[in-house]
Amino acid sequence: MKFKSKNLIFSIFFIFIILLSCFSLGLSQVKAESSSGGNYSTALEDLKAGEGFSEEDFPAIDNDYSIQVITIAESQNKELFIYVYQPSSNFVEFTACSINLSTETGEDIPFKNYKLELLNREGVFQKYLVKNFEVKSDAIRYYNISSIYRPWDKMLDDAPADENILTEVAFEVGKLFKATTKNGKVSYVCQETETILITSRVDGFVEYSDGFTLFPSWCRSHYVAFSAEYDIEHLLEADVYYIPVDVSYTWLPFFGEDITRKVLPEEYVKLTYKQSVSHEGSGWFSKTYTWDRIESVKDFVANENLTDEAKADLLDKQWVLRFVETEYKHVDTAEGFNRYYTDITDVTILRLKFETEGKTYNLGVVDNKQYQPGTAEPDNKGPGEDLGCTSFDIKTFLIIVGIILALILFMPILPDVIRLAWFLIKYGCKALFYIIKYLIKGLYYLFAWPFYLAKWIKERKE
Repeated sequence: MKFKSKNLIFSIFFIFIILLSCFSLGLSQVKAESSSGGNYSTALEDLKAGEGFSEEDFPAIDNDYSIQVITIAESQNKELFIYVYQPSSNFVEFTACSINLSTETGEDIPFKNYKLELLNREGVFQKYLVKNFEVKSDAIRYYNISSIYRPWDKMLDDAPADENILTEVAFEVGKLFKATTKNGKVSYVCQETETILITSRVDGFVEYSDGFTLFPSWCRSHYVAFSAEYDIEHLLEADVYYIPVDVSYTWLPFFGEDITRKVLPEEYVKLTYKQSVSHEGSGWFSKTYTWDRIESVKDFVANENLTDEAKADLLDKQWVLRFVETEYKHVDTAEGFNRYYTDITDVTILRLKFETEGKTYNLGVVDNKQYQPGTAEPDNKGPGEDLGCTSFDIKTFLIIVGIILALILFMPILPDVIRLAWFLIKYGCKALFYIIKYLIKGLYYLFAWPFYLAKWIKERKE
């Protein structure tokens, strides 16, 4: 997602300055060392220690809501720091939350998403620690950064498509840092790298019934449908990141619903155009479903039974990534029912390998984190297969059949049953009246006898 700016030329000018300074900015004198007390030097301290840095190159711009990486630095404790320029900090203070980074070069460039911890903030400058990251001991180390994320802001950022939830907004970095250790000193060289921007995207899942079972269940195939700034002719590979969340939904009469969520470890999946998936349900009348991990939108629409709303969301998309499958299950209980499923959250595309105009590209991706939330009950109106009678509740069916059989069996004696019920109601109410009457009378004499006794004694004395 591109940041908003009313003065595009002004913003491009300062971005150019930042990129130009990236080649000459070195932090060989950085003092960003963690002490035993956990203290760190400030962002501005470290930046000023490098050559070619000038605060004037990083002005405050109130309507520029982007997060921009200036440079990096390593500490002697094998920590990695990221130095960031946030132009709108005088208007609104954003905090970066994660970054996509690869330490490999060449054809195989697996990116990982690392969480960021803000160490300090000085005006438009911020200093972050890359969490759960350890600097290698190699003499030459590479840091290929494709994008950086900050939380989505509903007031300043575009809204996600359809019913998707957008959690983090991505901004392009496109920088490869080379760190070299020589004679105990570290020097840094930065060069610009190419990335690919996701321009349009929608997330969802397709549901496949497991057939007729005592407790109905479905297989959910989660997907990302997208278009990019390149016209991708052949999509060869894709890396996808996501966080699964196990959900337990319970409904009880008089108590209503209760939802329990358990966040599971983050997952990475590598997809290729050669991969396919097969799912066969375990119940009666089940079918076998097959699909490819990577599909064109044209094939996806042709092969799946989608609603008109789902097809409309896919009109401007090029490719579909079917990256993971989860189970949805409905369980009836004596009191209510339970439903179990998995939300696939914070989905983002990390890398795309593709061919276009006879050339092969293997690029880091600039893509937001978003997802299509699961529901407490499968929705036939959603972007999945029309479930029809596959969602049939056998418990409800048995109750209905039992009521019908009972009516058939007791129909001949129904008038007698009605007369008996009326007799019990009529004379039962009358009997209840007399019981209450004599109960009240008995209670009266129970508590009134001392007064009668006192009256009798008084009369005897007279």
